[in-house]
Amino acid sequence: MARRPIEWVNTPVLVEALLRYEQGILPRSMRLWVEELLDIDSGPEAVVANNRPN
Repeated sequence: MARRPIEWVNTPVLVEALLRYEQGILPRSMRLWVEELLDIDSGPEAVVANNRPN
């Protein structure tokens, strides 16, 4: 199946996805979507960095 380019993103959906991404409670498919959309490095180091306490 061919991938379609993203033309627009619903801001409230993106904000909620980012909050859940930071909390680590986003389903894998949504996590991959956020990482691709925002060009976030998803390597093992990134996971450790995202889980550090503030």
